[in-house]
Amino acid sequence: MLAVIGAAAAWFAEYPGNVSVDWSGWRINTSIGAAVFALALLIVVSAMLYRAWAWVRGGPKRTAAARQNSRRQQGYRALTQGMVAVAAGDATEAMLLAQAAEALLEDPPLTLLLSAQSAQLQGDEGAAEKYFRAMLGNPELEFLGLRGLLSQSLRADDNAAALEFARRAYALKPQTEWAQTTLFELQMASGNWKRAEALLQDMGRQSTLAAGQAEKRRAILLYEQAQAAKTDGDARRASRLAMKAHTTAPNFVPAAVLAAELFAAAGKQRKAAGVVATAWKVAPHPDLVGAFRGMWPNETPDKRLERFAQLVGDDAANEDSSGFMESKFGLARFAVDARDWAAARGHLAAITSDHPSARVCRLWAELEDAEHGPGLAARDWLMKAAVGASDPGWVCGECGEGSTEWSASCSHCQTFDSLSWRATGGGFDNRATSGGLDNRARSGPVDNRAAGGPATLMTLAAPGPNSESASAEISEDSPVPSGPSGADPAPGSAAASAPSVAQSLDTPVPPDVPVSDSGSGGSGD
Repeated sequence: MLAVIGAAAAWFAEYPGNVSVDWSGWRINTSIGAAVFALALLIVVSAMLYRAWAWVRGGPKRTAAARQNSRRQQGYRALTQGMVAVAAGDATEAMLLAQAAEALLEDPPLTLLLSAQSAQLQGDEGAAEKYFRAMLGNPELEFLGLRGLLSQSLRADDNAAALEFARRAYALKPQTEWAQTTLFELQMASGNWKRAEALLQDMGRQSTLAAGQAEKRRAILLYEQAQAAKTDGDARRASRLAMKAHTTAPNFVPAAVLAAELFAAAGKQRKAAGVVATAWKVAPHPDLVGAFRGMWPNETPDKRLERFAQLVGDDAANEDSSGFMESKFGLARFAVDARDWAAARGHLAAITSDHPSARVCRLWAELEDAEHGPGLAARDWLMKAAVGASDPGWVCGECGEGSTEWSASCSHCQTFDSLSWRATGGGFDNRATSGGLDNRARSGPVDNRAAGGPATLMTLAAPGPNSESASAEISEDSPVPSGPSGADPAPGSAAASAPSVAQSLDTPVPPDVPVSDSGSGGSGD
């Protein structure tokens, strides 16, 4: 810029000239350089005056924009504080902040969610529903609105409305896990087996399920159909579906138990035993012992003990085997039924630690009561059971709630497929192991709600002609080797290995713990 000005000044100096202006009786004579400088100065001053005029004129608009920006900042602050209040469970503060944010922001989509959550905290489900439905008109908030309405419908046990909202949510975001799971669960609960199967296939194509998860959910779907068919009195179809569920996921114990029970009830003990044997190899479980125990009600307890010994095989002899504990406990259970006291003591001694579980203590008490009648030994074991280690059970992986029975969804938090068999922290009555009680896995419809409508037959691959032999079978006619019973303990050795609780604890026998007056233990189902 300076170079241009210098060049212009040099040019005017080299080529001077005059400018004469006559205007209204005035004459102005000046050089060409001075005229150019005066013109430039006039332009600069005019520009400055225009900018000053524009700034003064725009003052009210700037003031309004600053006020609006301040209100927006206050609105966002109220919105943030309102979310914090919702997280803290302060319903009154959340509602006040939601109203403030709505007044300050004047942008309903931003405050609808906060207003809905605040209304829910206050227990005003009607107002919350109004806000959730208002979200449906905004494409960015429609999915959140559907989720809110879906949650409300589930709490109100309105499965029909919940199913419709779940379908719309899945259509908007088909890869969202909770939308997939909720829709799948509701379709099963309503008996829409074909749609549930189609949804499961879609989820598999989208690769949204982890390895093995698709097979597990398909097994659950088949299991629920089998339960529905059983409830409807169609035992044949129920057994077929339960067998498919077991074949799909052999480690899914409830399906194996159901299939075994249905086959046994139909007089197909050999096939039922094959199902239990297959499941036992991958998932040794006390429910399988219960199913096997009731499989031959007309046989002698000694014969049932031999059959179970053949079933467990080497698991009972190998302490490193995953099935050692359940094998030994099952053998002890059958030995008590058969009144083989020495074998029962040997098996129980192998799994009795310094702090035995409650079920081991209860079986010890039953053994002492059956062999010697009511006395101090049985009483001591019952007292140990009251303070013993918790038995394993079905525990929800989401909320930690325990259950005595498997179900497709947790009865506490409603999470689908969250129950797994593992150690518990107590808090519920674990499955009984004495007195002939047979607590087997049962499952009602999903979410503990009655499934309505007729069962719709799905088009599923039928088992092949050799499917009955796919599971290992235990022959009823072939010789059965005697199960391992361990070394016979010396007389009184079991009592010596278990010090009297009455001598070490001042706790009285709990009044709700029954002590059998009979001199014999349970011997059947």
